[in-house]
Amino acid sequence: MNQSVALAAVLKLAEALSPYDKLRLIEQIKPIVEPETDVVPEAPRRSLRGVCHGLDVTEADIATVRQEMWGDFPRKDI
Repeated sequence: MNQSVALAAVLKLAEALSPYDKLRLIEQIKPIVEPETDVVPEAPRRSLRGVCHGLDVTEADIATVRQEMWGDFPRKDI
């Protein structure tokens, strides 16, 4: 029974079913489809809390970077 059936044809047939038969169809297809769609769960994400712990960033460092970023704002050529 290696017949290829178009999805549109299957959907058209499914639309003609009663609501009860649609549920029965889903119940019968579910065990066939579930093993094919098993997805490997992602690894848990690592928290970013404390990611900068141990870095010696001073207020002067932050002020210097701010000056570099905002030094030419607003630009005259715009």
